[in-house]
Amino acid sequence: MRLSSAVRAVLIALTVTGGFGTAAYADAGRIRFNVLKAGFVIGGSAGSGTLLFHGRRYPFSTGGVSYGFTFGASATDFVGTVSNIRTPSDVNGSMARSARALRSSAAGAPSC
Repeated sequence: MRLSSAVRAVLIALTVTGGFGTAAYADAGRIRFNVLKAGFVIGGSAGSGTLLFHGRRYPFSTGGVSYGFTFGASATDFVGTVSNIRTPSDVNGSMARSARALRSSAAGAPSC
């Protein structure tokens, strides 16, 4: 069966553009936060920071408890770019998931 050149052009265009759907809209923002950690067997961490997204500042905080091989204290400042977010709450969800993953890995394995 032979396709006409117009049908062939439409099929190629749909393949290249990914069909009729629109691309998901995602944006980026700047983030800055600090985390304080301390402990002796049982440890804790707390931090706060600011997300700059679409010209507005969104404050947030982090925190957690750990148990395992913990001794000492540290303070760390983070500055970077958050990408693939649509709303400021996307960072909140990502931070919460990351914190849960870090807490669970810290409880079972030594951290680097």
